[in-house]
Amino acid sequence: MPPAFIHVYVPVWASACVLALVLAALEPGAYTVLRRRYWQWLLRPWKLVSFAVAFLLMVFGAPYSGDPTWDHVDGGVQSLLTFTTAPWAVGTLYRAARRVGAPPRFREVYGALCAWLFSASWFYDAWLYHRDHVYPTGWALNMGASSALYFMGGLLWSLRAGKGRLARLAFVDPDWPIPGDGTFRSIAWVALSVMAGVITLLAPFAWMAWEALR
Repeated sequence: MPPAFIHVYVPVWASACVLALVLAALEPGAYTVLRRRYWQWLLRPWKLVSFAVAFLLMVFGAPYSGDPTWDHVDGGVQSLLTFTTAPWAVGTLYRAARRVGAPPRFREVYGALCAWLFSASWFYDAWLYHRDHVYPTGWALNMGASSALYFMGGLLWSLRAGKGRLARLAFVDPDWPIPGDGTFRSIAWVALSVMAGVITLLAPFAWMAWEALR
């Protein structure tokens, strides 16, 4: 990345993150992710189990992936950020666009966008710059691939049982988030379809890891 670009891009995204944190600190009640019922809704057994599996694969598969930018730190932190913020970010942006229930205010939409980009890209950039002292040349490619994973994570952990035992996205409900959204069995087929999409994106890295272990 050209030095001139770094001198503009990095201060811009760093300032964006600081502003998001300041706005959240000034009015935490405006953010769904900071409310107790969001965590009651998120920390369901099937979500925790699926996150634990994904976390372990991302962290311990990193050394065998063939990607030198993927290590224990960025794999672990990005996984944790995705689980904790993606359902909120995806849900917030959907509700703002479709004006579901009481639409989120601008500050929450802005915070959701920053959380998405920080989780999928900016943390990765900052960590690799700290580790290697060089801004990652593949930052744009990572932003696209990681954003796709972030989006699918947001969908997966937002699934809930609907009427007639059909799965639906919890954030389409006017009163979202509502703790208690059914068992994994009630949404298994849809959840497995989303997981298949994640596996497809990670398949090249999984293959390289398999070859390295043989």
